[in-house]
Amino acid sequence: MQPEIRRVVIFESDPRGHAREWLTHILKAAERQGLRNRMVLLVARELADVLPVPLTGGADVVALSEGEQRLCNTGSAFQRGMAKWRVVRRLARRIGVDGAFFLSLDHLLAPLALGCGLGKNTSVTGILFRPTAHYDAFEGGTGGAGAWLKQRIKRDFVVRALRNPALSTLMSLDPYFPDYAQRHLPGGGKVVPIDDPAPTMPALAPEAGETRRPGRTAFLLFGEITERKGALQLLQALHQAPVSLLRQIEVSIAGRIDSGIEERFYRLLRELEWGRPDAMVHVEDRWASDAELADRLTRTDIVLAPYQNFVGSSGVLIRAAQYRKPVICQGFGLLGQLVRDFGLGIATDTSDPSRLAQALEIAAEDRLQGTACVARFQDFLNNREAETFGNRVLEAAFSGNYNTTLRQPSLNADGLVEPEKMVTGVPRLVTRMAGRLLK
Repeated sequence: MQPEIRRVVIFESDPRGHAREWLTHILKAAERQGLRNRMVLLVARELADVLPVPLTGGADVVALSEGEQRLCNTGSAFQRGMAKWRVVRRLARRIGVDGAFFLSLDHLLAPLALGCGLGKNTSVTGILFRPTAHYDAFEGGTGGAGAWLKQRIKRDFVVRALRNPALSTLMSLDPYFPDYAQRHLPGGGKVVPIDDPAPTMPALAPEAGETRRPGRTAFLLFGEITERKGALQLLQALHQAPVSLLRQIEVSIAGRIDSGIEERFYRLLRELEWGRPDAMVHVEDRWASDAELADRLTRTDIVLAPYQNFVGSSGVLIRAAQYRKPVICQGFGLLGQLVRDFGLGIATDTSDPSRLAQALEIAAEDRLQGTACVARFQDFLNNREAETFGNRVLEAAFSGNYNTTLRQPSLNADGLVEPEKMVTGVPRLVTRMAGRLLK
């Protein structure tokens, strides 16, 4: 019989992205189930500051110190993973918990693979964003030699982590990975699916966004505009596009331009304005509110997601499906497979500007109305309710068990195998190099 999990720490050191929204879903589920007084939130300072007291009532909220947060969010993946592990272990020792739930478990693969634990009979659960061991089975290719090597290394880390008796449940945002793990990986029965919850659709912002040019097909690229987002390849594709296409379309890029690509982005944009005057490109280099984003999505015809060999899932697909907008997306990995399987739009090699230009031309012909339909958008959105997400997280966090039936590594008094002892037999230098490849 599994012992009852009496107290759980929920950890998140990164205040960006999904964190606040997910914590809100989890806290609301805990309130419904009467579990908030058995939860400790160990979170980034920015998250601790914005979570409202009525929502957290009964739960202990502990903010990471500035130094802890810096160590958890900087350095190599290996360094970040070990920093997160040490922070949670320190809290677990001080206050006593039976379980720990990590909103993002990817960086924790390294300490788990090394046999680390939080203490005897303390279970570990969490969400894996970017499993890649099964990518060879997808239609979109391997993403090149570098991506293939990362996939092989991460697979080895996942296998070793699954052998760790402290790991109770590994929840995968990739819906294809659990079946693969259960069929092909030792301990794969620990892997279960969880769907990324769809965000609430806000009311439209009055007078938001640009006025559309009549007769043109509108494309939208939104979010944090980093190099992996494909904005540079998009501008290059517009450079190559025929004049006839440029006169049919307008492109909006809405989101903060990352400093790492800012100079290249604006140089390409200036060259496009000078050399291709028929191109219509609107850029809003700033963060947009949810209401403004809703307005832009309502006005657009097609959402652009030209990621560059991006690993894992993306909220862009969910947002597009909510507004019944087809997408142009990378063909590689999970994103490409989801687009193909659910008929969400076009999946292509977005690293090649000429292929991306071809996709824009196809989309401009019929706005992809023949490729995607409302029923398939709804199929993709099924089981993405916030309530379902919160309930599933709590179920995993509070039912986890330290699996004493598996081979136990030699633990010290803290329930930790120090990385220097290398119980897995992987040379430390190789492990640290591999950790840098885990992204």
